[in-house]
Amino acid sequence: MLQFTASWCHVCREEMPHIERKIWKVYKNIGLNVIGIDRDEPADVVTKFAKEVQVTYPLALDPGADIFALFANRESGVTRNIILGPDGKIVFL
Repeated sequence: MLQFTASWCHVCREEMPHIERKIWKVYKNIGLNVIGIDRDEPADVVTKFAKEVQVTYPLALDPGADIFALFANRESGVTRNIILGPDGKIVFL
């Protein structure tokens, strides 16, 4: 699961604790990976953000929103969750 996010995104801040509790903690030991991808923010901001929203799944940096742009228009809103199958194909967008 790819979870696109940013510290300034109110919806992201609300959904991330739910993703942590109801998806990551439940399914991580049976093979589900969750990666938060933070767009356009430096590492220190993202580290602080992860602590504030209390998530333990990894957050990756996406400066310039290049990863985000693979799945959506670069100027689109950041809140997106994408499920990839074991073969890497999009199952849910």
